[in-house]
Amino acid sequence: MSQFHQVIRDARAELGDTYEGNYSYAESDMLRYAVEGVREAWKVRSSTRYDTATGKLYDVAVVLTPVAFDDSYEVPLPPEVQFALTYYIVFRCLSRDVTDAGNAKAAAVAKARFDQIIMG
Repeated sequence: MSQFHQVIRDARAELGDTYEGNYSYAESDMLRYAVEGVREAWKVRSSTRYDTATGKLYDVAVVLTPVAFDDSYEVPLPPEVQFALTYYIVFRCLSRDVTDAGNAKAAAVAKARFDQIIMG
């Protein structure tokens, strides 16, 4: 299973935001976006609420109180769709600057990728 810090690291790579110590996007914002992405996945496709290996429901507390968990907490999504969170984080980061047409286009592409992965 992936952990939130791995998904955030992958999103930073996609964004080109890899200069440690001088990140463009705050770790706390990216963690919040990742948790929002889990909520979105659960809302759009309810089967993502269940661990495909065990059939058990993921811990709902993860998406209710994201500040209570550090970024190493495991992503509560089936392994086959966990990488979709990378694109959700990219989408949310790039959506912050609505005046930049390039960012808006890239954000739309990232959101479409997220949707495609989640929907299967």
